[in-house]
Parts: sequence; structure tokens; C-alpha cells
Amino acid sequence: MSSLYKIESSMLDLLKLLEDENSYAEDGELLPVIKEQFELTEDDFNNKIISYSYIQQKLEDAELAADREIKRVKAIKDKAKANRERLEEATKTAMLRFGITEISGDTRTIKLTTTQVTDVYDIAQLPESFKRTKITVEADKSALRKAMLINGEIIEGAKLVDNYHLKIK
Repeated sequence: MSSLYKIESSMLDLLKLLEDENSYAEDGELLPVIKEQFELTEDDFNNKIISYSYIQQKLEDAELAADREIKRVKAIKDKAKANRERLEEATKTAMLRFGITEISGDTRTIKLTTTQVTDVYDIAQLPESFKRTKITVEADKSALRKAMLINGEIIEGAKLVDNYHLKIK
């Protein structure tokens, strides 16, 4: 079986023959030899593409299986994290309740330390000197599409692009 590249290359060669006037009989019909080559190549090309679609489907199935496995493992991770955080919070609460800041064992020491953070509970009340402003500019793609597609406008910095997608049914 030929590679897709070789099949495509021979298809392009045959298409060049279609443009050559010597490829046609006097009645304007394509010479039978060329017509036969074109049909055989097209069949080979179609069979190759159909074969590729089966491989694509298997790869898509593998992707879906991997996604399911990722979700399963993520659920295990999330559960372990939630349990660890609950245990850490319970330990912290117990140490605070009994006024204990350090516990030493044979293999480890647990310390309750303090850090100080700034909590902004109402940004509107802050003086302007303690505020930062971020400006984000983004394109309104739906408005651009409407202006270009429906209204026929030409807008510098934007263009409509055709994307091609394979659909396998």
C-alpha cells in the first residue's frame, strides 16, 4: 500500500494530465488509459483515507480512555488533598485550643507558627494611593465577525479565516 504522500503526489501528476490537451481523444473524452489510472489512484487514495479514519478513531478512543483515567486519578488526588487539609485544620484547631505551639516526637517536630497577611475587606474604602488599576484590552470577535461577514467591512488587524475539520461518521 502506498503512503498518503505518494498517493497525493500521483493524484497531482494525474491532475496535470487533465490539463494537458494530449490527454484527450478527438471527441473531448479523457483517454481510457489516463482515466483508468486516475480512478485506480482515487480508489487507493479513498481506501487510504478510510483506513486512516479507523486509526484516527482508535486514537480518539485512546484519548477518551486517558481522559477518564485522568478524571479518576484526579478524584483520588482531590480526596487525599481534602482529607489532608481536614486533618491539618483539626491539628491546628486542637493545638490552638490547648495553647500548644510545639510538639516533639522521636522522628518529627510539629510547630504552630504565625504569619501576618493583609486582608482587604473593602477596597472602596482604601485611599487611592493603595490601589492599582489594571487595564485589559481584548478584541470583540463577535462584533468583528458581524462587521466583516454581514456588513462586508474590511477591518485592518482582523480577517476571517476558514478552518477545516474532518468529520468521520
